Amino acid sequence: MGTRQNTEEIVMTAVKQNGKAMMRMERLKRKDIDFKTIHHIGGGPYKGILVNKQANQLDNVGPPEGRVEFMAYLINSDQNNACVRDLWTLRFWFRGQADGMAKKQAFTEYFSELISPKSLPRKYVGFIKRALVLLQKYTLITRLELEVAVDNKNFLTFKIKAKCDAQIALCAIYGDVERKTFEICLGAEDNTKSFIRDGSLGPVKAEANTVNLLNENEFRYFWLSWTESRVEVGRGAKQGQGKFLTWDVPPNRQFKVNSMAVATSRATKGQWEFVEILDEKDFKPETKRSKIKLSLLWLAKKQRMLQVLEDAYPNSVRTDDLFKTCKVKQSDTITAVVMLKDMEKKGLIREVEKGVWLRMQTNEEMTEHEILLVPELPELASKDQPTIGIITTLYHEKLAVDAMIDDKRTYVKFKTEGECQVYTIGKIGKHIVVSTKLTKMGDAEGDMIAAENSVTRLLGTFDKIQHVLLVGVGGACHITPTITSMCG
Repeated sequence: MGTRQNTEEIVMTAVKQNGKAMMRMERLKRKDIDFKTIHHIGGGPYKGILVNKQANQLDNVGPPEGRVEFMAYLINSDQNNACVRDLWTLRFWFRGQADGMAKKQAFTEYFSELISPKSLPRKYVGFIKRALVLLQKYTLITRLELEVAVDNKNFLTFKIKAKCDAQIALCAIYGDVERKTFEICLGAEDNTKSFIRDGSLGPVKAEANTVNLLNENEFRYFWLSWTESRVEVGRGAKQGQGKFLTWDVPPNRQFKVNSMAVATSRATKGQWEFVEILDEKDFKPETKRSKIKLSLLWLAKKQRMLQVLEDAYPNSVRTDDLFKTCKVKQSDTITAVVMLKDMEKKGLIREVEKGVWLRMQTNEEMTEHEILLVPELPELASKDQPTIGIITTLYHEKLAVDAMIDDKRTYVKFKTEGECQVYTIGKIGKHIVVSTKLTKMGDAEGDMIAAENSVTRLLGTFDKIQHVLLVGVGGACHITPTITSMCG
């Protein structure tokens, strides 16, 4: 009974206030849920989701740790298909002690999956259902609030990484940048000037000298505001500060901004991020430096985890052993797991069993061919038996050898306990060859034992092998110093 009481459910509570619809979705243990207020209990694909009766107000909670805003353009079939524009805001809270990078990655991936064009619901109810189901998947997020309001937004903050010519169009009509449009160009004329135009490629109405305003190697923050009578642009993440462009729009050119488009010229590849600043202290120089340092440390930690899995390949590594080897602190395990999941999403690794990880070869790393995880190797006809065995020590050494093999197929003889083997069989010229990789044990003696075992297994598995080549750095040679005692 106690275990069931500690089971988490996702509970949604909806309210309407100040012309806005708000929905709070949060993880609660069953013992903390007031079932007297529950209106609906989900079943089937919605099992574990509970919906409260509509409330008059939501309980006060701490400030959110992440926020995303986006515009929704909807067609109202009850009003002659009129276009309705709503401002949607998602606010996120997180569990545990995960760092900012892990949190940002979690809510960014949640949002990307939520609005994926392949599965984007066409109605409000379908969108809410999808938000609830996805929340079950993203366990780092403990609370989510969705707010829908008629749009009255007239500013935004963003950051851009580009060499020059970053262009923003503020438009009255969605998809039309030719008519009612204000165009802002940052870093024009080889990153020396910025200006506001009246219309796409129209007359310049405000101009400023902005030498080196943009940078192709780093993101820089800007803000942009608009009302019916004024357009302003400034540097930094806080609206109103660092202003360098202003245009007072005459009455005959005023319109309500309903959409926006961004672009960079052919001379540069631009990267844009639209951000909502929640905490000004995050942008103090010392805080920024510490965050950059933390990001670099985690990037190195991520690479170290991948290296450990490559050394162990074709053996798998349990999560606890991986974290111990990479010196991941107990307080950082959530962030580390998020990084493992990110590598799995990119196809670099696979969770072959719960909490057991195996390095995988990606199409970018090799010539695409069949790779099979098998409990036992299939029997080969006599004519298909390799006569040359090639042994490598490092993961990328095996990739290099495999790149020379034609008509290849790879077998990973996998088991979670004990030694595993990987064999790539194919042809180099007229010879049938098989390549394999040693498992690196972490010390010289262990590596030598692993090498001896691999050679023994290789010759025992393929009895027609006539030659064995050790390929890689130093050809897998070990030099053991000896001490000679001389008596006179």
